[in-house]
Amino acid sequence: MPWPKKIGANLTTAEMFGGDYLNRVSDYFSNVDVAAVDPTFQPKIATITRFKTQMLRVRNPADNNEFTIESPAITEGHTISLPLLPSSKISDEMVTRTFIQSLEGKVFDTILNSVTESAAAQGALLKFTTTGSKFRAFSRGAANDVLLTNPTNTDLIWGKVGDSMISAHTTTKISTTSKSLLNSQIMYKDEDTNVGAHYFDVAQMATPASPPSGVRRHFVNQATGEASVLTSAGAVVSLEAAGTGGGGAGADEEVIIREGGAIVGSGIGHKINFINPAHFDVSEDLVDDEYEIKIADNAITDALVSPHTTTKIATLSKSLLNSAIVFNDQNNNLGAFYVDLVAIPAPANPPAGTRRLYDDSGTGKLSVKTSAGNSYSLEEQGGGAGGGGGMMAGGTATGTGTGSQKIFTIAHGMGTVPEVFFVEAASIEALGFFTRTADATNIILTYTIAPPTTSAGGLIYRWGAGMLASALTPLSPTSIHTLINKTYQDALFNTYIDMTEQVTDPADPTLNIIRFYPKTIDAGNVGWYAKLEQNGAIEKVRMI
Repeated sequence: MPWPKKIGANLTTAEMFGGDYLNRVSDYFSNVDVAAVDPTFQPKIATITRFKTQMLRVRNPADNNEFTIESPAITEGHTISLPLLPSSKISDEMVTRTFIQSLEGKVFDTILNSVTESAAAQGALLKFTTTGSKFRAFSRGAANDVLLTNPTNTDLIWGKVGDSMISAHTTTKISTTSKSLLNSQIMYKDEDTNVGAHYFDVAQMATPASPPSGVRRHFVNQATGEASVLTSAGAVVSLEAAGTGGGGAGADEEVIIREGGAIVGSGIGHKINFINPAHFDVSEDLVDDEYEIKIADNAITDALVSPHTTTKIATLSKSLLNSAIVFNDQNNNLGAFYVDLVAIPAPANPPAGTRRLYDDSGTGKLSVKTSAGNSYSLEEQGGGAGGGGGMMAGGTATGTGTGSQKIFTIAHGMGTVPEVFFVEAASIEALGFFTRTADATNIILTYTIAPPTTSAGGLIYRWGAGMLASALTPLSPTSIHTLINKTYQDALFNTYIDMTEQVTDPADPTLNIIRFYPKTIDAGNVGWYAKLEQNGAIEKVRMI
């Protein structure tokens, strides 16, 4: 409620403080602007006035809410100075700690102030981001990354400097402390160099300065236009002039042969016999312009032939090569020697009419693969003379029903007509009466009534084919054998299987197969697992 005022107050005089002045005091405390009534009355307080915390409150223009000025529990007096505003900024606002405000004209000394971000790690930079339009911590990159502009030139990223980012260097040299850091195709003057199937282009130039002793300087002589060599003594020798370069043609009328600098034979119409790599025998028994050089038997020995370790031997006739070399276009006899096969995964199928022999890394056994994609172990299969017997091929086959097709084939890959074979339907769509016949390539199924229309692979069959053995081979107690259709009649308490625990899961089994195995759970425990196909997906079940 407003402060009370005196009605008909006595006016203030020079000798008396009247009610009219007291009414102004009541207005001052009753939300009335007394200076608006009389501009000469503007309250000014020149006395220290203390307000308890939360007692000084500043109302908003609508007079319906307010700021409360609150003081912490300070233990000594503090002074807060208001900044001196320049004439260009006669109105401003105060800054608070958590309120979002844009600051202008502030100077942050990095020694006296800290800019932090709680999630930033050591080495992070400040980078402007359009998310929130603010500078945020930019985490350091991976080891040896550098700061780059992204390909669209819209942001900064960490990355490696690739070849495409390096400008061509035409006036600077590459400096490195290790040749291993440079491309292996770069040539070095302190080691042998092989340029491969490439050439050098050398431009003509004036005769250069002489090289040091023991060095020959190769260049194209500007005066003669010929490839030349300069000796340390200053002599220029053309490599193209007749009779002076290595292997030159020589003059038609004269042959000069030197040995150790001395002339061995020269002139017209000489017979030259090559006796050994360092000696010539010269006689004059030939007519003009006829020369004969004979190389004595066994003159060129193995020591005079450079080794060829990186090139292949090419010849038009195999008869020129050692008879012990094996060729793939003729029968070969290795003699009393053997062939080592390194174990590999099952290779790709060979072409029709070919068998591919290999050491199977999956089974560790010598195996053969047919063009139909069937693999057989040569260490386990029966069917040969004195073999162990049993099926040689088998598996699962699929087909697609059309509603009218009655004849289906299953490739057995045996290369001969099997002596025994079977086929049984493994899907409902494949059920029906059909006869079974076989030839050297396929097992042929002939339905009485065509199977129904199915999706691709909807007809599923289990099949097997093999040859009858002429005799049974006893099982070895230490060898691995594949048993088929065997029945064990020992009591269960007399029969067990020891299996070594696995550190990792084995490969997934095929359709209709359940794979049991023990696997390590922790340092002191082993679990018993089973892997099987369930609804088209491999499931792993822990039973113990």
